[in-house]
Amino acid sequence: MREAEARRLEALRIVEALNRPPQERFGLVTALAADLFKTPLALVSLTEIEGSSPLSTPAVAANSPPQAWTLSAEALGMGPNALLVVEDAATDRRFATDPLVTGAAHIRFYAGVVLTTRDGRTLGTLCVIDTKPRRRPTPAKLDRLKMLARIVVDELELARAHRLASEKQRLLELTESVSGVGHWRIEVGAGDVGWSDMVYTIHGVSREDFEPDLRNSLALYHPDDRSKLTACVREAVAAKGSFEAQLRINRPDGEIRDVISRGVCELDEHGEATAVFGVFQDITDQTRILNAIKRSERRYKLLADNMSDVVTRIRLDGGSGYISPTIERLLGYRPEEMTGRSAQDFVHQDDRSQILAIFGQMAQGLEQKTLQHRAIHKDGRTVWVETSFRLVRDEQDQPLEIVAVIRDATDRKALEDATIAARDEAREQAQRAATAERMAGLGHWRLEVATRSVTWSEQMYQIYGLDPALPLDLDALLAMTHPDDQAESSQRLHRALTTGQPTMEAVFRLIRADGQLRDITGNMLVQKDADGQVIAVVGTMSDVTEQQHAQAALAQSEARYRLLAENASDLIMHSDVKGQVTYVSPSILPTTGYAPEALVGTNILDWIAPEDVPGVQAAVAKQFKSRGAEPPIAVEYRVRHKDGRELWLEARPTLAFDPETGAITGITDVVRDIS
Repeated sequence: MREAEARRLEALRIVEALNRPPQERFGLVTALAADLFKTPLALVSLTEIEGSSPLSTPAVAANSPPQAWTLSAEALGMGPNALLVVEDAATDRRFATDPLVTGAAHIRFYAGVVLTTRDGRTLGTLCVIDTKPRRRPTPAKLDRLKMLARIVVDELELARAHRLASEKQRLLELTESVSGVGHWRIEVGAGDVGWSDMVYTIHGVSREDFEPDLRNSLALYHPDDRSKLTACVREAVAAKGSFEAQLRINRPDGEIRDVISRGVCELDEHGEATAVFGVFQDITDQTRILNAIKRSERRYKLLADNMSDVVTRIRLDGGSGYISPTIERLLGYRPEEMTGRSAQDFVHQDDRSQILAIFGQMAQGLEQKTLQHRAIHKDGRTVWVETSFRLVRDEQDQPLEIVAVIRDATDRKALEDATIAARDEAREQAQRAATAERMAGLGHWRLEVATRSVTWSEQMYQIYGLDPALPLDLDALLAMTHPDDQAESSQRLHRALTTGQPTMEAVFRLIRADGQLRDITGNMLVQKDADGQVIAVVGTMSDVTEQQHAQAALAQSEARYRLLAENASDLIMHSDVKGQVTYVSPSILPTTGYAPEALVGTNILDWIAPEDVPGVQAAVAKQFKSRGAEPPIAVEYRVRHKDGRELWLEARPTLAFDPETGAITGITDVVRDIS
């Protein structure tokens, strides 16, 4: 019994019906039920942990303790989709002593249907109540009560599907705002381009003023990178694969930003690429840090307005014995127009086999069957209907005929389709969020303040090196932070909980489950309720170990180079391709009497004796002609010491190249005093 109760409560949490105002959602259903049964009260009851919580209910229930609702509890105990009818509770030994029967509420008649999800979990009841004893309603009326109960469940599930889709979209937006990673999508056939808000921000344009079609988007890229981006997308589509490219964009404000774009093809059921989905990240700051070091040394709602049921008597061979006049409202035919024709003649050809199978089963003794199928209107259009078939037996208890109740299910079918579409959208949003995290190497997490429970994305398990099957424990996770960083990490979390202020780009060390020490950067934001109280903390994490190691290695290399250059006795000099001096080692001072600053920014030829300039130019020209393939040749020239005397210097000019692009960046020379 406890296990069944736990499953039911879990179903309630899934549809998120507890503690939520139902009047707007179920008021029309309960009003329709009360009008249908002519009772003073109809209500939706969703059970909480302590008992029943009446929803959409008048004052009769408001003053009653939850545990008094034994009528609904009895119905729930009967199982999924159960129907409980009590004609006079005062004479029923199960309820005769109930306070709602003996007290001021004076409940006598009760008819309730258990609200049941498609997977068999119970949520509560939809019931009608009277203060006078009543006879059991007709089967047709009870069927209508069951249909209204299904409408309540459908609405709950549709609301959940929409909420899930909205949550995933909010999660994607939150991930972007915290991490600075945007997402984009290109339709392969139409060429339509879609950007998230963060992508607009990175490009320095607004959604109101900029249309991100292919032409406009490409125009924002550096001229040298446009063909590269176009080629990457084309090759990914052709290979039905993915790409990654580091690019430069020219923002309208004139600023050049370094970005990384990663994309992956979305394929249809035939394996053809229909779109390219990707993430977009501004890495200008990281690139500037890495470039600075390199320069020194060489980075729902469905509700029916009326009930239009059709009643028909069908012979076991499919012929109609009687059809009620309401058939004209549903299918456009008058009853006399359908006389003499079989029931299956008005059923969509793809569904006729199901109808014939039911006729055969009922001829063999099947008592009842409900089927949702398509019928054909007189004007040729398709109408979705739900037909409830019930077997009628003769005096010898042999199958005689079938009574079928047919109702319009077009709106309900549309609701089911909308629910499926909403679920698919939620699943797609979740997949896109997970794809974006994997591509960006970024994980997200959420801490519920009230319960201290932690939930996080798949990428977080990768960062921490944990098995996704293991439960998450907040204290255990905090303990994985390096001991020297634990106090500061705890202080950041405490500040977020007490002040509500975000934490951005915090760096700390993590000891993974496998013992590896990793460098992590993280961001943290809080979520508040309507009263301004912090209810959750959300954040992102990224493993930057390799980036940190690369920066440290480059810094060490730059320091070694600078130490060598500043302590060498020979002059070390670098100039750009036009001969303008960009660097001179400190040994220039004892050699020529000039400080390095005196030469930086000047043209080297201005310091050489005019008679010796052609020889220097020839040696440099030879290097440019061979692009450094030939060894440098020694060239001698004269310069003037600061005190006026003449000095003879020997140089071996050598070309300098960009290690990534191979372009010539200038001339490096080691100069010796040979006076």
